[in-house]
Amino acid sequence: MGKKGQSLKVKVHRHKDKTKEIASLNQQLGLLDLKVVLVTADGNCFFRAVAEQLEGDEEQHARYRQMVVNYLQEHREEFEPFVEDEVPFDEYLKTMREETTWAGHMEIQATSLVTRTNICIHQLKTPRWQIRNFITADTTTIHLSYHDGEHYNSVRRQDDPGVGPAKPFIIEGDATPASQPPPVKDNIKDKSKVVEAATIKRIMGSSGCTNEKRVREILLDVHGDADTAIEYLIAEAGGDASSTGSDENDPGSSAATGDQNRISVSDDAESARSLSSHTASESGRIGNASSVSSQSVGRNKPCPCGSKKKYKSCCGTSKNRTTPAYMSRVEEPLSNRMRKQKVKMTKGLHHPSDEEVPRTADTLDMGAICL
Repeated sequence: MGKKGQSLKVKVHRHKDKTKEIASLNQQLGLLDLKVVLVTADGNCFFRAVAEQLEGDEEQHARYRQMVVNYLQEHREEFEPFVEDEVPFDEYLKTMREETTWAGHMEIQATSLVTRTNICIHQLKTPRWQIRNFITADTTTIHLSYHDGEHYNSVRRQDDPGVGPAKPFIIEGDATPASQPPPVKDNIKDKSKVVEAATIKRIMGSSGCTNEKRVREILLDVHGDADTAIEYLIAEAGGDASSTGSDENDPGSSAATGDQNRISVSDDAESARSLSSHTASESGRIGNASSVSSQSVGRNKPCPCGSKKKYKSCCGTSKNRTTPAYMSRVEEPLSNRMRKQKVKMTKGLHHPSDEEVPRTADTLDMGAICL
C-alpha cells in the first residue's frame, strides 16, 4: 500500500519486503486453517480487501470507498471530533474520496457500520483486533490481515476457492455469537464474572481438570484470569498426585490437599519475609561497622587489615555489600518458584489428546481484543 504520488518502483519494492512477513503470518493463520489472500498494494488496499471479502472482486474497491465516505458525511457529528491535525472535516472527506488515500480507524469503523458487518483484523504475533458493532448470530464478519502498519490483505479459509464472498467461519476462543451466549442468571450482579464456555473448555483442556464446577470456582477466585487458573489447577492436581502416592491408605489425605498447598505457600512467604528481615538487619550491621571503621582509621593511615597498604587503597575502597551467604533459594520470587514447581508437577500428568479437545488454535494463537 503506498501513499499518493509514490512511484511504482517503491510500491513493488515495499511489497516484496513483506513476502517473509506474509509467509510467517500464513503459518500462524494455518493453525486456524486460514490463509492470506493478497490484494494490490496501491493505497486502496483496505477497500480492496473489503471488496474481496464481500464480493470476491477487489476491483470494486472504489464503490466501497464512496459508500464509507458518504456514511462519514451523513454522520458528521459522530466522526468529526476524531479528525486529527485540526484538518477541516470537509477537506478530510474530499481527500478520502480520492483513490490511493489510506484508510484509518474512522474508515474501518464506518465500513463496519455501513456494510453492517463486524471486522476482524489479523496480525503477526499480535492479538486479533475485533470491531464488533453487531451481535446477531447471522452477522457477517470481514477478516483482514494487517502488515507492518501499512498494508491490508484479505483472510479466507484454506478450503475457500476465492470465488464470490468469503466462506464464513468462527474462531473458537473469540467472543461467542449472541445466539450462543453463556448462561446468565438474573441474580448475578457482577456480569464480568460470568464465564464463557470457551474459556472453561480451554482451562479444563490445559489443566487436565474434569470438574467444571471446580474450574468456575477457581476462575472466579482469580478474577477471570484464565492463565492463573490453569497454573493453580495444575499445582493442585500435582499436590493431589503426590499426596496419593505418599498417603494412599489415608482416607482424609486427599481432602486436606488444598489446605496443605495453601499452608505451604504461606510458609514459603513467611520464610521469605523472615529471611529478608534478617538480611536487612545484617546489612545494616555490616554497614554500621564499616562506617565506624572508616571514622576511626585515617584514609592515609596503614590499613588495620595488615596488608601494609594505605587504608584508602585497601579496605577504604570496598563497598558495603550483602554477603552471598545471605542469598538463598528462599529469596526467589514466589511466582518463579511456583512455575518451577508446576514444571515438576506436570510431568506424568494426563494431557488431553487431539480427539478430546477440539483443534481450534495452537499455542501460537495470539487471541483477540475487542475494540
